[in-house]
Amino acid sequence: MRARILNQRGIEQFAAFLSSLEAAAGREPPFAMLEDDFLAIPSENDVEVELRDFSSRFDLAQYLCGALPGAGSSLDHNRGLWSWLALFYFEQICPKEADGCREIGEVYRYILSPDYRHYYRHLLAMPYVVYRLHGQFSRSLLSPPVHIHGDFAEQLASRQEIITNRGLIEAVDHLYYAPDGAGGAPKRGATNRKKGGTLRRLIDVIQQFDLTYDLYGMSAREILSVLPHEFTPWMQPAGDEGP
Repeated sequence: MRARILNQRGIEQFAAFLSSLEAAAGREPPFAMLEDDFLAIPSENDVEVELRDFSSRFDLAQYLCGALPGAGSSLDHNRGLWSWLALFYFEQICPKEADGCREIGEVYRYILSPDYRHYYRHLLAMPYVVYRLHGQFSRSLLSPPVHIHGDFAEQLASRQEIITNRGLIEAVDHLYYAPDGAGGAPKRGATNRKKGGTLRRLIDVIQQFDLTYDLYGMSAREILSVLPHEFTPWMQPAGDEGP
């Protein structure tokens, strides 16, 4: 299908549908809006997108980066486009549970917010931007299913000074990513608050280092080389990390 851009009327109607699901859980998504000329205008460059089953947010982001032309803030912050895409992929990013209901959560998970405190929680725009910036090194952040934000994404993408640092995200991948067949996931215990060298501890250390190191000028290897000894066990292959 040719991608479109929801106009203000379309965004308002989509938001009204999301709000209504709390009171009428059985309502079906208003997919007719996708091609309604009154609510959505065609995108530039004849962008074509297709419905498919994505195994993870990484898989989704990889596809979107191939399907959407160009890059930069004009696309990253195109509220109408990302909101249209959220409706297009609604069955995947907000699937029905066993009882037929959907766990909607906050509206900004579907309708892109200009406020970064909410922007990075959009279920499509954030994975797209993170993958475009970091490619394969975004695997730990984007390993969950497409409808789950995940702790790695919450801890890293919420901090602009971290998520835009290529060397640091590559270091995170080296420390915590555990390949597993065709997929993969963060190593077991990587978000445990009680273990040394885990993700939250890394964030604390990096924030301290930011006062004395030019972290944006450092490679992943250089960042790893200055980490305290508590991170050494996490540098071992998956399954041998010690903690």
